[in-house]
Amino acid sequence: MDDNSSDDSREVVSERIRRYPDRRISLVVNHNGPSGTPTPINMGIRQMRGDYFAWLSSDDIFEPEKLEAQIRVFETRPEVAMVHTAFTTIDDRGLQTGSFFPPGEFESDAFSALLDGNFINGNTSLIRREVLEDIGPFLETDTRYPDLWRAAEYYYWLKIAWRFPIHCIPLPLHRARRHPGNADYNGGGMGSALERMLIRRFFTEHDVHITPEMIVALSGRGLASLALEFSMRMQPGDRERTLAFLAELEADQESWDIGCYEGVRKLDNGRIRSAFRAATAIERRAMLQAVAQLERPQTGPYRKAALARLAKMDADEKCHA
Repeated sequence: MDDNSSDDSREVVSERIRRYPDRRISLVVNHNGPSGTPTPINMGIRQMRGDYFAWLSSDDIFEPEKLEAQIRVFETRPEVAMVHTAFTTIDDRGLQTGSFFPPGEFESDAFSALLDGNFINGNTSLIRREVLEDIGPFLETDTRYPDLWRAAEYYYWLKIAWRFPIHCIPLPLHRARRHPGNADYNGGGMGSALERMLIRRFFTEHDVHITPEMIVALSGRGLASLALEFSMRMQPGDRERTLAFLAELEADQESWDIGCYEGVRKLDNGRIRSAFRAATAIERRAMLQAVAQLERPQTGPYRKAALARLAKMDADEKCHA
């Protein structure tokens, strides 16, 4: 897919097509571009002939085994709609600058986890064709908010996770390039603001059965009015349980924030994820031990990931003893 690029991309691809005529490579040009990521993605979906769809931005890199690993998941788990992976970040010279490992597969409640924030890099995803046909195209434009397309992937993940299981491969099978051209969304406040707009839109367009976890996530994202509106739709008993849950959660969050991790049993996903990024080994161990003791069923993947990380820390300490 060429989004009307101004460099020699078309010539490079045309040469590859001539060199490898048996590789089923084709070139589609969007002469109305450049238009942003969703438009060429939708054009590619309309052109696809296979059972799975992935895209790779021109400045990113797939690891050689990425697609093979994802296909294996689909073959063993037919209920999964989308498979994404961990990834490393690189600079404009190709040097690694960081990495992102989702702590667990989020399969128990991916939708509520996404309300806390986007943890899926679109370039790492592989999606079943029938899911794309069911969900429909990516959001390309919005007359009121012209930049809304920048969060179109996040909106799509909400739609998928609301209806289907997803799976994460906790291996860095993709290299994502970070440079000034994509810093506005990746590093600034624009991405979070656009995501909040699309959360509002999703809850307006869909009949969402609200849960305490969703109320917590909405409140944490600065969407208190939406959380209040949907909490009023709950049955009285559910509403009382949600309020009790929020009170316990707030007390545990306060303990967590002042460094008192022992006895904490309820946390929002953002604080849970901070345990995996703690600055010192001592603090990381204390935080991970608390995560391993969390009570909510939806935190199962986090508990499993925390126990695995603690085991690795124990093994590393023995090796260095």
